[in-house]
Amino acid sequence: MRKDNAILRESQALELFAGGMAYDEIAAQMKVASSTAWELVKRGLTRRAETEGATVAEARALYVGRLELMLGAWLPRALGKGLDADLQPMPPNEPAAKVVLGILDRMADVLGIKAPQKLDVDLHDSRPPDAARLTVDIMDALRRTAEKERTIDGHLAEAGTNMEHATRGNDRQAPPQIEPKKKREAKS
Repeated sequence: MRKDNAILRESQALELFAGGMAYDEIAAQMKVASSTAWELVKRGLTRRAETEGATVAEARALYVGRLELMLGAWLPRALGKGLDADLQPMPPNEPAAKVVLGILDRMADVLGIKAPQKLDVDLHDSRPPDAARLTVDIMDALRRTAEKERTIDGHLAEAGTNMEHATRGNDRQAPPQIEPKKKREAKS
């Protein structure tokens, strides 16, 4: 009996919550404290999820419905489209506009509007778009380096030495010196 009464109170609180009532309003209607109203709604949602298998989509729809109710109440105030208690047109209200922006921001979060963009990834070509250009640049640099190496080797050959002899320390024998051609001809 006591459990049935608790389930009934949780269902009632949850129904009021789904209808757009704030916890204070639920508390006043059910003649309980605001914290008790909050607890009843929480337990009602938990019990519903356990017994009815509530899905994320259902919870999201419930939450978005609640946000839409709040947006409907605050938007006319923010835009100055409603009438005040004396039935006079209301001017736009900056604090109400901030509330509306907060509600819209929360809706965007819940609906995934602000989610990162999904990228279409091709797993067969994992190179970035500039990879081909970078490959060409690297190959050009390697070609230029090889050309420089051949030029250096040519100069060393003309001097009668090679890279190994040219880079030896002072403790080794110096490479043979070759006289220029004109001097050799003069000796003969």
